[in-house]
Amino acid sequence: MTEINQSLNDVAITQSGGDNRYRDKSNKLRQLFFEFSGLIPFFVFAALFIGAPTLIVILNAFKTNEGAFTLSNVLLAFTDVYYLSLISSLKLGLTSALTGVFFGLMVSYAVFVSGMKKITKSCFNSKWRVCKYRWSSSRFFLYSCNW
Repeated sequence: MTEINQSLNDVAITQSGGDNRYRDKSNKLRQLFFEFSGLIPFFVFAALFIGAPTLIVILNAFKTNEGAFTLSNVLLAFTDVYYLSLISSLKLGLTSALTGVFFGLMVSYAVFVSGMKKITKSCFNSKWRVCKYRWSSSRFFLYSCNW
């Protein structure tokens, strides 16, 4: 009896225009694609100008000029001048990254503590009022905003 009910359901689904379960899934996939389609140019750019050169450098690091596989190029990077250059480059990169993190944290903390969120909400709401700045006692004050 269940086989008959199943076959009747299949006939009804076919006559009514198909199974909506699959249509819903394809609509969700299409919607998901269109939501993230704005990222496609970024990933193409990153692949072309970051990924491809990095891959070429890594592959060529293990080849000789004739194209044979070798580890001598990698071992050469850890000798004398090359090693010192590598270490100083890593120190410079780490220092600049930590400096950026430090100043970024300080600025974000200052904005958080000063209540800038409340000020920007009241000044730039749906009416798009523009607030004017004036200099007074070493601070910028916003005026002509309704707080």
